[in-house]
Amino acid sequence: MLRFKNGKFKIMQIADVQDTWITSQDTINFIGTAIDKEKPDLVIFTGDQVKSYGITMLIGNKSTNIEKTIRNILEPVTSRNVPFTFTYGNHDVPYGAAKSDQTKVYESYPQCVNSESFSSLNSTDGICLTIHCENDDSIKFAITLIDSQAKTNGKYDGVSEEQIQWTERTLRALTEANGGRLVPTLVFQHIPVYEMYEILKRVDKDTPGAIEGNSSHREKYYTITDEMAKRGEYMKENIACPDKTTRQFESWVSLKNVLGAFFGHDHINCFIGNLRGIDLGYTPGAGFNVYGPGYDRAVRIFELDESSTGYRTRIVTYRDVLGEKVKNKLKFFIYEHAPSSVDAAKPLIKKAGIAIGALAVAGIAVGIIKSKIN
Repeated sequence: MLRFKNGKFKIMQIADVQDTWITSQDTINFIGTAIDKEKPDLVIFTGDQVKSYGITMLIGNKSTNIEKTIRNILEPVTSRNVPFTFTYGNHDVPYGAAKSDQTKVYESYPQCVNSESFSSLNSTDGICLTIHCENDDSIKFAITLIDSQAKTNGKYDGVSEEQIQWTERTLRALTEANGGRLVPTLVFQHIPVYEMYEILKRVDKDTPGAIEGNSSHREKYYTITDEMAKRGEYMKENIACPDKTTRQFESWVSLKNVLGAFFGHDHINCFIGNLRGIDLGYTPGAGFNVYGPGYDRAVRIFELDESSTGYRTRIVTYRDVLGEKVKNKLKFFIYEHAPSSVDAAKPLIKKAGIAIGALAVAGIAVGIIKSKIN
């Protein structure tokens, strides 16, 4: 049973490790060192633990490769005997081991607390964990994890109506179990909700730092707000969410006990905004075997206090705990400069094409000049 200790409870969110069975030692060192520094009471993996599309995943048995990847990523957590939970992202299962098979790997560890859930839906489609008071079994706080699914016809699905209804039933049942008192809740999932765009600032295309929206937000441009910028937050890629809203966010508002929802998915975004009383936040990617924000790869910390119904959050970067030294410098350089998506790569490809074309024209011109001279 998860409990407050000395009136405190600390959560560490780890997003987008996105690695293969040849797991980055820089990622493992970062997770382990961050845990040693922060000493969390619970670690939450919020999807894309596995880089299932990685070239090395094609070597040998895919299911075995995925299992080995998961065990490598969990090692710095389980070796320190830290309780953990998890959900899935869009890159965890395009092929190879089904979610049900991966879940068995996670749940084979005694540190996995999913079996202690207050309620769950189809294994990891939804899971609700409760944090209890230090000196009795009353429920003080709740953590809800939702599998945000993957893609259909090239577009992100968004959560299902079944998942939304399960969340409503579960959080209302929590209220009843808590003597009618609302249980403050944080939601974690991989892909952000459509409403994430509403906490941004709409700007002109030529505004410094402007980023074009994704999917149904194409040809619209956004930046973070001035308040976010003052806090040192950043947005370096667009929000890759479903192209239309579901009932999910409105459901959170109606429940009245969801304090915030935190996401991964877009590795080089790190900001929090409040919409209708609910915090919507990004946690940067933690993995070094995929694109990311350089030494600002991070985990997010949540600090709860038994005497309060709120929470505090902050990020801990690789730079904070290990400085600016990595074991694989070449791979670090490549992934620091890699585009975040196919859309992000298109302008680079276009520029490269123009440059190649210019060189070709210059070469032809030089050839013509030489032929005339000769």
